[in-house]
Amino acid sequence: MIRAIAYFLMLASAIAVAGWFALRPGIVTLEWLGWHVEAPVGIVVAASLLLFVLLLVLWRFWRAVFGAPRRVRHWRQNRRREAGHMELTRGMIAVAAGDATAARLAAERVRSLAAPEDMSLSLLLSAQAAQLLGDEAEAARCFTAMLARPDTEFVGLRGLLAQAQRNGERDKALELARRAYALKPETPWLLASMFDLSVRAGDWRTAEDAVTRGERRYLLAPEQADRQSALLAYLQAVQAERGGESQSALRHARKAHRSLPASAPLASHLARLLIADGARREAVKTIEATWPLMPSAELAQLYLDARYEPDPLKAFGRMERLVKLAPEHVESRLALARAAMAAKLWGTARGQLVAATAAESEPPARAWRLLAELEQLEHRDDGAARRALDHAATARPDEAWTCRACNARTADWSPICGSCDAFDSLDWASPTPVSALAPAMMPSRLTLRDELPPAV
Repeated sequence: MIRAIAYFLMLASAIAVAGWFALRPGIVTLEWLGWHVEAPVGIVVAASLLLFVLLLVLWRFWRAVFGAPRRVRHWRQNRRREAGHMELTRGMIAVAAGDATAARLAAERVRSLAAPEDMSLSLLLSAQAAQLLGDEAEAARCFTAMLARPDTEFVGLRGLLAQAQRNGERDKALELARRAYALKPETPWLLASMFDLSVRAGDWRTAEDAVTRGERRYLLAPEQADRQSALLAYLQAVQAERGGESQSALRHARKAHRSLPASAPLASHLARLLIADGARREAVKTIEATWPLMPSAELAQLYLDARYEPDPLKAFGRMERLVKLAPEHVESRLALARAAMAAKLWGTARGQLVAATAAESEPPARAWRLLAELEQLEHRDDGAARRALDHAATARPDEAWTCRACNARTADWSPICGSCDAFDSLDWASPTPVSALAPAMMPSRLTLRDELPPAV
């Protein structure tokens, strides 16, 4: 419809122009190189239009002839690009389906068909196909080639980083992670990798920066971020302490305790630094702030060291002040019993130990051992002491720092497991007795019978 209207308008315009010239007749005279030509105006205009059309046709014909090779070249390039895209699609589908052979063949065809600007996708497909086939060397070559292209550099770094981590090449992995971190520091998977690698390398500041970014991007809950920041601050404090930087160590230790006041190891570390620095009153406040949240024998001893009193009776009185913050906890009862035994307050010590062994559903073995020591000190009763030690042999084992990742046990706490290098994996817990594991490990007769082949 629009085209018909356009033709109609063009025809009407031509008729109007012709009518205009018909109403205004005239003669056009041309003298050139001895030639003398006279013609009506209408004829001259018509001839000019015809000459213009002829020149336009000749121009289009010249372009068609001389532009044919370029058009053929573009047509072939488009055909190759479309074929490359189709092969790339087939290759990606094969990778998703786990068909390594089809993915490798598609990658080879893509390499031969893809245009230079599409080589990034070809390299990615080739790397994935090589990984499916288990050819890590070819995958590494493809990932390395990606590093030369800005659009695939980050993907190549991720592939090489994953390979380095699988191969246990920590230094190489950290170098690749730092390079990727400079490109896209807010990437979730990279933040986790950067944190883990930085912790293993002892780069606490970079690890802390990863925690901050993770919390800002809501990848870490505020409680988890505070805990990790506290542990990293503790590690920085230990590093500064070993370097003789006492004030820096105190600053980081205070930050660690402030972020995680419910950790007895962090409170103990800060209290020791404060006592060494002469800030005994602050050490006392630190221990009193943590005791209701996580009592421990180490904190109890540091409390006596911070408020040193040579008189055992006065020391017992000060211990009473501390245990009132958590009077029913077994650690409070044991700490008060030790202080009472040092002051020869046998009745008080016995009362606390009896309460500790009776009130707890499973009292720890150390409570019975302390009771055996009391029997020896107060009555020199070897029989009663042996009976208490017999209870200790069958009681719940004493707690120790146990790694959730490798189940290794250690007496000294650390944010990093000394056996498997896991971060924040140590829990204060008792080991599970073998007798409790036996029923779970021993299959029932019904299970064994079900596993037998049916009778023929």
